[in-house]
Amino acid sequence: MKSKKWWLLQKSMIMIAIFALALVFERAAPARREILLLAGGGLLLMGVVRSRLKNERTLAWSYLIDGILLILLESYSRFAINLAIQGIYILLIVDAYRYLDKKKFLRAGIGISFVGMMKFLQQITLEANFLILSQTLFFGMVHGFVLTTLWFSRSYLEEKKKIEEANLQIEALSRDRERARLARELHDSIGHSLTALIMQLEIVKRSEATLSDSGKRGLEDAVGTARQTLTEVRSVVDALQEDEGEKNFRDMLKELLKIYTEKTRIQVKMDGENCLPAFLSREALDLYRIIQESLTNAARHGNVTTVKIHWALDAAFLLLEIQDDGNGATSIALGNGLKGMKDRVERLRGEIGFSGDDGFSIRIRIPR
Repeated sequence: MKSKKWWLLQKSMIMIAIFALALVFERAAPARREILLLAGGGLLLMGVVRSRLKNERTLAWSYLIDGILLILLESYSRFAINLAIQGIYILLIVDAYRYLDKKKFLRAGIGISFVGMMKFLQQITLEANFLILSQTLFFGMVHGFVLTTLWFSRSYLEEKKKIEEANLQIEALSRDRERARLARELHDSIGHSLTALIMQLEIVKRSEATLSDSGKRGLEDAVGTARQTLTEVRSVVDALQEDEGEKNFRDMLKELLKIYTEKTRIQVKMDGENCLPAFLSREALDLYRIIQESLTNAARHGNVTTVKIHWALDAAFLLLEIQDDGNGATSIALGNGLKGMKDRVERLRGEIGFSGDDGFSIRIRIPR
């Protein structure tokens, strides 16, 4: 939006300068000066109107009005002044380049150039001297050079965009393959090891009559921890194997909170989720992992009974606040969990803050 306004300002200033010089050298009578000012003002107004149009078809046809105004301008000005007006034709060609797609730009650009050369062709039919011929050739070459340069520039940008999209697809494919590989490794190595550990603990548990009370409690805790770890590993494997694009981000969050409440008996209240994207993306997955980690921390530390999650949007940022009613912390050390959150937020070019006052809270701002 800023570049469009900046271009409009630049183009308008150049046009005003050309009109001012033309009027100074024109020395037109009052009636003719009014027509020149009317045509010039119409061109400036069309630039403003065009900057607000959204439909490309309407944009393309708007240059027809510019052509009519320029013909009117040239008809009421001297031939010498028309040389300066060629600058306006070039500006309109650049203008079409900025607003239209490649095909429509070429048509509009050729049309603008044809109108710009009409006066020279008319002069050749009346008096084909060397000066007129050389001016016609010079401005014809200028128009051709500008059109060709802008055409190849647009072609280059389009090809560059296609290459970038192809690179993103390759990156996504590589990421999916890596996720599948990691899922297999987790399932085949850690998953099997944990299963074997649980079986060994169960064997020991059968002979618990020889154990002390503290040993029995320790064994129960070890079995519970092993089962919980296996459950977490399986959830990570499932998440790695799922297709991001087909999952609903909001539904994922709600399912996470539901399972979390059932397992921990900690109540989770979330509001503002309607401002979130519906489908899971790489960025949304990072936010999901941040919430997942914060909930895990809340369950492990601080006698938490309630967690509040608040989403909000402002003009420039997506805001996320996670607040629990636990014991909080007088000093906060960034362990692996908090460091992982910080790394994810930085990858999203955002900011994160932690507070241990009145429970533990996390505040995140991410550019929209």
